[in-house]
Amino acid sequence: MYSNNPPTLADLLSGLGSIKRKVFVSYHHVDQSAVNVFRDVFSNTLQVFGDKSLNKPFNSNDTEYVYRKIRENHIHGSSITIVIIGNETWKRKYVDWELNATISKDHAVLGVMLPGITPTLYTDGTYKRLIPDRLFNNHQAGYAHLIEWPKTVNDLTVAIDTAINLSKTNSKFKDNSAPLMSRNR
Repeated sequence: MYSNNPPTLADLLSGLGSIKRKVFVSYHHVDQSAVNVFRDVFSNTLQVFGDKSLNKPFNSNDTEYVYRKIRENHIHGSSITIVIIGNETWKRKYVDWELNATISKDHAVLGVMLPGITPTLYTDGTYKRLIPDRLFNNHQAGYAHLIEWPKTVNDLTVAIDTAINLSKTNSKFKDNSAPLMSRNR
């Protein structure tokens, strides 16, 4: 029984964190082991987000088919794409395509740099090539967010919420004008 007053709705909701977002994770498959850790810790164990990502690559050489399936079955229904950034991520056409599909659906974009990845920041505010061009352009425009590897649940939760808010408040600044990469660099 309640001592004097029953709990209010605010009391009941005070223990809840942010809304659990549906997330698509984009990455270069060379970084698979780090991505597995990211998913296991933040999605499976701590349940910061629901994972809408691919569990295995498509068994097809038809790039249009693969792009359409990723867009329709994985990015559709998510609210944000998290790009795990390693040394070679910027070179991958599928990462560019996934970013294109995400931005065209007005979804949020969050870049997360793998531990040990620290792009050089030049005096003009640009980063040395490590960040995919489409992500970099949207980060510079204020549409996408970029962070180092999260150390806590709060780090990732705040970053996801920040990316979602940026995509909503700065949607007029999104930049999806670059042509899709036709091949890996």
